[in-house]
Amino acid sequence: MKRLSARQYATAVDRALHESKRGVGAIATALLERLRRDRAMRLLPRVLDHVRNVDAARRGRQRVTIEAASIDAADAVTEKLKNADVTVHIRPELRRGVAVTINDQRIDASLAGRIEQLTKTLHTHA
Repeated sequence: MKRLSARQYATAVDRALHESKRGVGAIATALLERLRRDRAMRLLPRVLDHVRNVDAARRGRQRVTIEAASIDAADAVTEKLKNADVTVHIRPELRRGVAVTINDQRIDASLAGRIEQLTKTLHTHA
């Protein structure tokens, strides 16, 4: 039996939500049972992420997640965003800067991200 990807499960959920007469609870139950039967419960967070992306796109909006070292850094990015569903996570371990995820694309402009990238580069060329 071929395994489905998180995106394929999400597409099925989106189709059911918009074409089915069943309620959200019944659709959620069916998804959980299918994931359990397929031994794919680990995909649930990614499935839900894809469902949120599809829903935001259907409404003409982008899904944006901002991870910032401080609320000030998060606010500086948030105030520039229009037509976006924004989620903010304050993560002091980033030290400075922000990491922004737009739909499925991540842009890491945090100090921790830069240090990690530099470390990888040094290990690659060592």
